[in-house]
Amino acid sequence: MGHFRENLAQARPSYDLCVIDTPPSMGLRNLAALVSATHVLSPIYLEDYSLKSAMSLLQTVIGVQQRYHRPDLKFLGLLPSKFNSKSPRQRAHLEQLLREAGKYVFPGHLTDRDGYAEAVAEQVPVWRLKKRSAQEAGREIRGVFERVQHALAA
Repeated sequence: MGHFRENLAQARPSYDLCVIDTPPSMGLRNLAALVSATHVLSPIYLEDYSLKSAMSLLQTVIGVQQRYHRPDLKFLGLLPSKFNSKSPRQRAHLEQLLREAGKYVFPGHLTDRDGYAEAVAEQVPVWRLKKRSAQEAGREIRGVFERVQHALAA
């Protein structure tokens, strides 16, 4: 973890913002990212297993704040991702998440769109693709980025 923080500190003059995308399971890499971060935004799928793990993530963030003396670590929220608005189950899970953890839910959501997968496959930002799905995804993700930027400035 010390090397990770040192490497970030060395790179800091070259960047305004560093986004660390980690896998969903908690391990040493995730812990190093949490210890090094100033802000945390956690994508969450609207499935039973994800909803149950949301509280565990919140407890982990609080644990990092306390154990590593990081009261400045700010939790921006849970970002509902890969949301299928046509799925009654996912709509119910979103309602449940908002009801039970509303103050921890980041405003907005990311819809399950082919454009995101295509952008990853082509290794380009989604807003550079020409398909309608990608253009919608681009507007959606840029809206999330704007809200993140606003939260960082606050």
